[in-house]
Amino acid sequence: MLAVCVQTAAVAAFGGGAWNRYHAKTGMTLNMDWSGTTDVYFDWCFWTAVAGGCLTLFAGLFYVIYDCCFDRHVK
Repeated sequence: MLAVCVQTAAVAAFGGGAWNRYHAKTGMTLNMDWSGTTDVYFDWCFWTAVAGGCLTLFAGLFYVIYDCCFDRHVK
């Protein structure tokens, strides 16, 4: 569960910093218009980190549920 906290903090810090500094938007493309301005979007690596954090959370929850709820007989 500590890994979930650290990974969530890292993704939040990266996403918040990108949104604050570059006004990044949710999307998958980089658009340029004729005036030379550029719209910045979160790329695939950010969304992969978000998905990894969710999967780490699910794995941690399944581990806790298995450890607490199932009776293990050790002989």
